[in-house]
Amino acid sequence: MEKRLLLAVASSIKRNFSVDVRHSSVVTLPPVKYSLHREECPVSLFLDYMEGLHFPNMLRIVGLVDVCLRDEERTIWGKGVTGGRSVVVSVPLLKTYDEKVFFERVCKESVRQLGMSFGLPPCEKKNCVMYVPSSLQELDQQGTDLCPLCKERWVN
Repeated sequence: MEKRLLLAVASSIKRNFSVDVRHSSVVTLPPVKYSLHREECPVSLFLDYMEGLHFPNMLRIVGLVDVCLRDEERTIWGKGVTGGRSVVVSVPLLKTYDEKVFFERVCKESVRQLGMSFGLPPCEKKNCVMYVPSSLQELDQQGTDLCPLCKERWVN
C-alpha cells in the first residue's frame, strides 16, 4: 500500500480511538488463492493469517489488501470480528478517481471495522463512522468520526 494511505488510516484511527498506531507495509501475506471468475478472495484467509501475527504491545492489526474480499455469499469492503485482533479492508472495492474520496473511504471502513472489533455496535446516525452504509454513495456521505454516543461507548 502507498505510504500516504497508511498514514491517513493511522491518523484516522488515532483520532477516533486515541491509541498509538504503528504502520508497516512489510508484512508478507501467504500466497492467496482466489476465484478467477470472480477475482475475489475469502476474507477468512486473511483474518486467520493475521490472527497469528504478533507484534509487541499490539491491540489490533488492520490489514489493507489489494484484492476483493468475499464473506460467504457476498462481496465486502472489510471485516473485523468482535473481540478478534484482526481487521481487513479491501482497497480495490473502495477505489475512485478522486483520491481524497478514496482515502476517506479506506479510513472510514478501517475505523468502522476496528470499532466493531473493539465491540462497538453499529450506529444508527448516518454522520457517525460506525454507521453501516449500504452503498458507496452512503459511505461517501457518512461522517469520518465517532458520534458523541459512540465516543462515550468507546471511553466506557
